[in-house]
Amino acid sequence: MARQPSSDVRPVVRLSALIVAVFLSGPALAEGPSEFSWGNFPNEPVEDLKILRPRGIRAFGIAPSGGYAIVSHDDRAVARGDLPPGFGPAFDQLTREGTRITSIAFGPDGGWIILFDQGSRFGNIPPGCEDALRDMASRNERPLSAALGDGGAWVVVSDRTFSTGNISPDFNARLQSFAQNGGVEFVSLAPSGGGSVFANGTRYNTRSVPVDCDRRISEASVNGDSIDMVVFTKEGGWIVISSRR
Repeated sequence: MARQPSSDVRPVVRLSALIVAVFLSGPALAEGPSEFSWGNFPNEPVEDLKILRPRGIRAFGIAPSGGYAIVSHDDRAVARGDLPPGFGPAFDQLTREGTRITSIAFGPDGGWIILFDQGSRFGNIPPGCEDALRDMASRNERPLSAALGDGGAWVVVSDRTFSTGNISPDFNARLQSFAQNGGVEFVSLAPSGGGSVFANGTRYNTRSVPVDCDRRISEASVNGDSIDMVVFTKEGGWIVISSRR
């Protein structure tokens, strides 16, 4: 059931390891209403996502501690709960300045990444991931998605390249093949268990994700919906965010 936005939902005025190149990303996320399916997922972020659903969800991430952040397509922003050190001030500054945030990632060890059109902010991430983000910025690439996983695993994707670290050769091979056949819009790593998802519109690739999550991704694809995001919790919860292109 929808509820009225709290004061934390606020409008914002618009003012390496392996490196693989070169590919062009597919179309940007659809800027219409979002749809959700979830399993074993905390209620509070789901309620906030429902509030922002008609505006469309551009970025969403949940930390192992339960804190989370959401940005809608019209730059409404929410950040609640126990968030990693440094994330809250960075998120608040970016939203106050009208920065167009495109991706939010939290890692199982307290790391975090915020991507925006002009670059990135981050904290407590592996040195190779820091280098990859800085290299993308130096090449004037537009960052699209980032993910932090178990064992120091990381992935960052731009409109022209992707970089990974502490990732299996199988994952790299899957991602490279997928990227070469139409680009990658988002990537997600589970906090534990080795699960992963990457997608571009209705195209997707999954590995070791919960059965119901995989089924919902497949249904969205078959229905012609864009698979915009898949977010996992450390307890094995999941949420699939999709939209009609």
